[in-house]
Amino acid sequence: MVTKLKSPLIDLTSFPSPRLSFQYYIDSVQDAEGGQLRFPDEDDNGLVILLQIFSGKTENWTSFALSVPPEAQEKKVILEFRFLTASDDEVGAGWSIDDVVIR
Repeated sequence: MVTKLKSPLIDLTSFPSPRLSFQYYIDSVQDAEGGQLRFPDEDDNGLVILLQIFSGKTENWTSFALSVPPEAQEKKVILEFRFLTASDDEVGAGWSIDDVVIR
């Protein structure tokens, strides 16, 4: 199963080198669940998907930051957080996101 959290359309055309940052907490079953970031354009074409970069469990809120991938720069994009779970009963509490900033 895939659960998605999508931002409104973000205009990156005036950002010379955009950076994404956010806080997160995750409680997932290692190798069975995890979070991905996706940067689709306004037509929902997946410009960039960062695969399975969040999994396991954090004890506290954790900071994360990265440069927006070149394929998504100077475009209008949607920031999509995707949480993938296995179909069995062994699941964690999920992935919480807060303080999302692109500058």
